[in-house]
Amino acid sequence: MKCIYCCIERPDEEFTDEHIIPRQLGTFQGRRTPPDPITIRICGTCHSRFNALENRIAVDSWEGLTRLRREEAGSTRFQFSGRVQLRLIEPGIYHGAHVWYVPQGRRYVPEMRAQAGFPDGDERIWVPFDQMRSLADLELNRYGPDDVIYIVAPTEEAGNAVVAEIVRVVGSFNEHGKMPPPPERPLVEQAFDVGHPHRRWVAKIAFNYLAATAGRDFVLASDFDAIRAYITHGKHGPGLGPRPVEIITEQDREVDVEDLQWTDQHRISVDWRAQDIVAQVTLYNDITYEVQLCRYFRGAPPRIAATHRYDVRKRRVERLV
Repeated sequence: MKCIYCCIERPDEEFTDEHIIPRQLGTFQGRRTPPDPITIRICGTCHSRFNALENRIAVDSWEGLTRLRREEAGSTRFQFSGRVQLRLIEPGIYHGAHVWYVPQGRRYVPEMRAQAGFPDGDERIWVPFDQMRSLADLELNRYGPDDVIYIVAPTEEAGNAVVAEIVRVVGSFNEHGKMPPPPERPLVEQAFDVGHPHRRWVAKIAFNYLAATAGRDFVLASDFDAIRAYITHGKHGPGLGPRPVEIITEQDREVDVEDLQWTDQHRISVDWRAQDIVAQVTLYNDITYEVQLCRYFRGAPPRIAATHRYDVRKRRVERLV
């Protein structure tokens, strides 16, 4: 059997199950006849390569944060590395301040990050402690001892660390006195960066789905070599458009974090667009990505139109088209 990614012929025992929807975003049960698109078989070498990519995205992406918000505290983890930014947008002293989610009992709740607010006219530029190594790049060293800088931290120790870092870069400064408590139900603006690894991860979901619904023999055609190279090695060859993965819709990100809810469903569809093959991947009924799987298919176009809904809570898969 040939692997749909490396296209190398290998013995069947060297193949393993690859989940179409990554297991970090839910596990599903489906029918055997006809089989629901839950897994496909790929070689162990490609599967191991993709594990590293999936584990990275699962803990540092918008989808990873969504998963964290809907699970019980302690069942998962999230790394705030800058790809996902959560900021308060309510008017007042904390406007623009950074928050993150921390476990409290069996829930995750928003908590102010250790940070400093630097004066900028009537507003403040809030900088988290873990980004203060780049204070000079932010030109915050222009502040002097007469400027009032606001310090916010969840613990006294974290606050002291913020002060020490500001002193290291800025020198002496005038620290604001005791800060008022932040709002209990904050309105948060949520921004995220969809980088190159993230787009490859989405493209893999779409290609897996096409292989499961249209057949592995179909996707082994050379017409798919460009998207194969993009997913496997990150190569953006001439057979792909300028951006093979695009965000085409997203929901409003200004939300009350206590009332925030996502639909526990994913949806994937694939179809022709003239001679191109295009898939749409919607995760948690929130962001929809469009993936160009093939440009200018050269053979006779078979019927490939398909749409499936993946219910995370019920663990079911339902064919819609």
